[in-house]
Amino acid sequence: MVVAFRGLGADIDYVDQDGFPPLKIKGKKIVGGQVELSAATSSQFASALLLIAPNFEKGLQLKFKGEVVSKPYIKMTTALMKSVGVEIDETENGISVFPTKSIATKTLEVEADWSAAAYFFGLVSLAEDASLFLNGLQDKSVQGDAWLIPIFEELGVRSTFKDGGLLLEKRAS
Repeated sequence: MVVAFRGLGADIDYVDQDGFPPLKIKGKKIVGGQVELSAATSSQFASALLLIAPNFEKGLQLKFKGEVVSKPYIKMTTALMKSVGVEIDETENGISVFPTKSIATKTLEVEADWSAAAYFFGLVSLAEDASLFLNGLQDKSVQGDAWLIPIFEELGVRSTFKDGGLLLEKRAS
């Protein structure tokens, strides 16, 4: 991560041993440019870079080495950014974010977390008789973990979207 930020113009040094915290960071404007990340790098780090990129003088050209396994999470970030007017080009192994002078003010509803919902799907599947409502989960989700529905259907969990969420049901046979 330090190498990536240095490549974008950040002034970061290791205090004691290279590759390990603590870090000494001198505040300054990051100019941006091109950076290459391993596809195994956390989607949270890639998303953080993407979210600050519209402020970079040169924008950001992010190239991934290898196949990105957390692509749905990165797609959530780019979809959000596009919805507020950030210009983004996406390719199979890279994303370009262009400098943006003004980002639209917009009220957004944050979708509930499908990863956290997995525990409740499991709980209902183990019960003999259960009904549980998960508020905020959306039918047209961009989250990768929305695949839970067909998997748990095989385990007897019926899922129904209604009233702004998802109803999970399992009935005694």
